[in-house]
Amino acid sequence: MLAGAVASILEKKDSSVPQSTRDEWKEFFAQGIFSVLLRRFVEVASGNDQEESSSVASALGQALDHIPEEQLLDHELEPKFLVEDVDCDANFPEKLLFLLNHLCPLVGTASAEAVQETAFKLLLR
Repeated sequence: MLAGAVASILEKKDSSVPQSTRDEWKEFFAQGIFSVLLRRFVEVASGNDQEESSSVASALGQALDHIPEEQLLDHELEPKFLVEDVDCDANFPEKLLFLLNHLCPLVGTASAEAVQETAFKLLLR
């Protein structure tokens, strides 16, 4: 995906891209792009169409490799479960709990390898 390619270039420290351009990408463009890509990945990965989920999740996963960590943790995903309904002794922030609730099931149950791999990589961060 184009977003992943642009992010890859701008992440390189030895790039000839001016720092002001990198800052503008990180502060303005990346937030809008990656929030949409993360939501779409969760929608596709949770869907029933395995053929679509494999090919689309692979492309989304390549782009999401470059999502900034602070943006991943401050995502805009809807809660999958109510906080009160989750049996968890730890006091995780709500957004982290929402992320875990969306991604953890994909690691073990998704039939598409690209979905499992992307969910795992995101959880590692």
